Order: sequence, then structure tokens, then C-alpha cells
Amino acid sequence: MMLARRASEIISLLAALFLFGEAPAFSRATEPGQFPRIAFIAMGWREANSSDVDTLPNAGARSADPTHFLAASCDFNGDGRSDEARILLPPDGQDEIRIVVVAITTKIDTYVLGQFDRKALSDIAIEGIAQRKGEMCNALRIFRFSGGSETQMLRDDTFEVVGKDAAS
Repeated sequence: MMLARRASEIISLLAALFLFGEAPAFSRATEPGQFPRIAFIAMGWREANSSDVDTLPNAGARSADPTHFLAASCDFNGDGRSDEARILLPPDGQDEIRIVVVAITTKIDTYVLGQFDRKALSDIAIEGIAQRKGEMCNALRIFRFSGGSETQMLRDDTFEVVGKDAAS
């Protein structure tokens, strides 16, 4: 049993080396880490970046955050290591954006927390937050600059809405 567990750990490390090109380095919540090469990336999706939003409405508000509210790193799964959340843009010809969280333990779990029309990119934003005062960053807040938000947390392998604010 112990040998099988150790073999599983070694296989997971080798998978991480293959996916990342090196052993994964986990960042603090304020500095998003490397986004793993998940299936979405292989299918042509890409991370939204500042050049995608710099000329859109709310560009000034986005500049208040180093990631332009397009990325977050938090310990979503409670293992003490940073996991990554991103707004992903589709391959050409598709008209939707997705908010994706990648939680990394001994394997990589991918969760889609939101799907929006591509036109919503100017208004949709994400940020990692602590659900309770004094806790580490452990939840993802999805919000609109025009008003309204929801906070989601990972519970029993599923993200659940744990807070919601109506649009103004």
C-alpha cells in the first residue's frame, strides 16, 4: 500500500513536470502563478490579458488591480498551495468567455464557474478573496463593474455560490 502511494506521488510529480516544464511553483494570492496547460488551452482558448481590455469600457477601473481583474491565485481547495483562476477567451469564431479555476493537488482539477457572451468581457471581472476575516484567500468573487457579484467556494469537489449581491 505504501509503495503504491509513493508510486502515485512520483507519477503526479512527473505529470507536473510534464505540464509545467518544471516542478510547479505556487505563488501568493497577489501574484498569479503559471496557468497549467489544461484541455481548454490545448483547444485554442487563451488567458485574457491587459491588451484585451485596455481599450474597453472600465479599463481605468481594471488598472486598480495588477491582473486587471482577469486572474487570481488562492488556495481554493485548502491544501495550502495556490490554485489559479482565469478568464479565458475562446478560439476565433466562438462568442463566449469562461471563468475557469484550476485546483492542483496530486492531480489537476478544472472547474468552469461562469460562461458569458464575449461582449461581457468589458464588464466581467474576478478577484480572489478570503471568505472570512483573517483567513487566507480561499474564494473567488465574480463581479460586474456595472454592479452585482457572486462569491464561490470549493466544497466537496464542487464550487458553490456562498454570497451574492444584486446589481445596483
